Amino acid sequence: TVVTLDIHDDAKLQDAQLRALHGRLRRERKEMMITWWLAEDGAADCLVSAPLPVPRLRQAIPDPAYHTSGSDGGPGLHAHMDAGLMVAQGSELRAALLRAHRGVPFKEFLRQYVLNVPNIPHGIEEMAWDCYFDEAGWPQLLPFTLFSVHRSLIAGRDTKDPFPSIPKGEKGVP
Repeated sequence: TVVTLDIHDDAKLQDAQLRALHGRLRRERKEMMITWWLAEDGAADCLVSAPLPVPRLRQAIPDPAYHTSGSDGGPGLHAHMDAGLMVAQGSELRAALLRAHRGVPFKEFLRQYVLNVPNIPHGIEEMAWDCYFDEAGWPQLLPFTLFSVHRSLIAGRDTKDPFPSIPKGEKGVP
């Protein structure tokens, strides 16, 4: 099992979300859980041309004005992988990725992605993951993949209960 985590998130909350995501992977017999965040502009205008194919994305967009404001008439927002929390396990997914990339693992893909770049921007690893998955071909990866919004105290600390789906005892807050 491979897990990526943000080091600045509340550890108890992150552990609770990780347990919930891992349990969902087991229940639904999938190999990868990608957490994601919303980016401005529609999928057709994605800067790296690799938006995530998040099912029912419109349901996650609170402002209906964005539902059809993209240049292609689709949602005016699109999703990108959040490396702050991702879980991957199992060998079928790894085999599919390596097959699609002719044996090139992500670490080498990332090295080539940033080679000769004078300034490496913040979030480059997320952009590279998006491209790595997109180039492998989502039709062969989707059978192994689940998507979930990444929740963190930074994103939700201004609301009374930003994590209603996590049981109170697991939130790490009174």
